[in-house]
Amino acid sequence: MEGRFPSQSRFIGGVVSSDSQYPPTSGRQGEYLSSGPMCRYAQDLLPLLRIMAGANASMLSLDTKVDLRKLRFFSIPHDGGCVWTNPVSRELLDVQRRVVQRLEADLGVKVQQVALPRLRYSFQIWDTYMSLPDKDGKRDQMYAAQEMFKTANKVTRPEKALILGFMAGSRENPCPEQGDIIQIKLSEHTEVLPKADGTGSTTMLVDTVFEMNYSTGQWTRLKKYKPITNTS
Repeated sequence: MEGRFPSQSRFIGGVVSSDSQYPPTSGRQGEYLSSGPMCRYAQDLLPLLRIMAGANASMLSLDTKVDLRKLRFFSIPHDGGCVWTNPVSRELLDVQRRVVQRLEADLGVKVQQVALPRLRYSFQIWDTYMSLPDKDGKRDQMYAAQEMFKTANKVTRPEKALILGFMAGSRENPCPEQGDIIQIKLSEHTEVLPKADGTGSTTMLVDTVFEMNYSTGQWTRLKKYKPITNTS
């Protein structure tokens, strides 16, 4: 069994609930992520899965005998050339070919080779789905942080690490002497805004600040405006 992204590419699905995992999922990731055992030997999968599934193990029919000759087998040698992944090595292609031959010889089945042209976009599909918002419009926090850092021209690496840690659930305040609310400057730019009386415009220095509340666990982004010059 393969784990993480390779499982998604090869349509391997986990069956163990990811509820209460840490760090928790957000957005719609809970629909797409699940846990399961990874083993060197196939015979170890069953006992491990039974343990991990816990009270839900009875829903999996783990003790039901399966007649492999009645199953349909498909072989997908590669993803068609995704630019984000390395090509499948010749050795792995050869192993897959020998597995197909063994299945057909031992079980008397026909393994159908399948080509899925859009599989080459599997990484983009996965990345897009992982960043989708939930029904309340909330996106995954780590993806939100990545978008936020794209325009952050004042934040340092240690500050990024602190922000990511807070968004992931860390509540260890590095500066308790400053209180429960910590602000980190993300970016700085200028904006030209019209005056309220309509007599001209004002050039403003705009600071975007990331505010963390260590007592409530809430965070927000704030904009602070400071006038620079006035123009008519």
